[in-house]
Amino acid sequence: MNKRKRKIRWDRVAIVVGIIVLLISPFAYKSAILKKQKTNTIKPKVTETKSKVEEKKFTVALDPGHGGYDSGSSSKKGVLEKDLTLKVALLVGELLKKENIDVVYTRTSDEISWSEDNVEDLYARCEIVNEGKADAFVSIHFNFSEEMQDKTYGSEVWYSSSNPGGEKFATIMEKALKDDNYTVSRGVRNDKESPIYIFYLSKMPTILIEAGFISNDKDMKVINSEQGQKRIAEAIETGILNYLKTQ
Repeated sequence: MNKRKRKIRWDRVAIVVGIIVLLISPFAYKSAILKKQKTNTIKPKVTETKSKVEEKKFTVALDPGHGGYDSGSSSKKGVLEKDLTLKVALLVGELLKKENIDVVYTRTSDEISWSEDNVEDLYARCEIVNEGKADAFVSIHFNFSEEMQDKTYGSEVWYSSSNPGGEKFATIMEKALKDDNYTVSRGVRNDKESPIYIFYLSKMPTILIEAGFISNDKDMKVINSEQGQKRIAEAIETGILNYLKTQ
């Protein structure tokens, strides 16, 4: 009798253990699978996405308007346009070089390599740019108004419909200057309003920037200050980079 009771008890224990094993097994199996998956997980390869400006080597031509015999406009206090355009152009060039962009200047000082003739001046500047095989050409100027009570101020970006890519470049540049807001934007202007001969002599997308009015006191506070010139240069650089990203 006792032997039979012990056998029954052991049978019951075996049944209970079996039930427990059945209940635990799925969880153990799932845990093992998850552990294996975690061990075998392939980490995604991280790649750095480079901008188009970084992927392709570009050359940009910068033309500091006027120079030498040609002083350009003069402010009420005698500040010459040719000196301001040179300062800003050199700043733009340094910024572009930091972005691994080659820079071609039409001049880097007040000395010019051509005669004191306006026609030869324009041909010489464009010859330098064309020989440098630039991808984009920016001529930097400052505007002037002859009004006695001058209330005219702001930046303008000029282009020619006869210059392929010019309008697109001008539109992108105008947005960059407008976004910086160092002065108001007077918009994009077409050479139909006033012929600009560098557009007809250059072989790449070309724009001319009037970065502000040298005759306006409000604009001159920015134009004639070191911090203001740096700000203008940074806005121009932004416009150039944004344009090159589309190429």
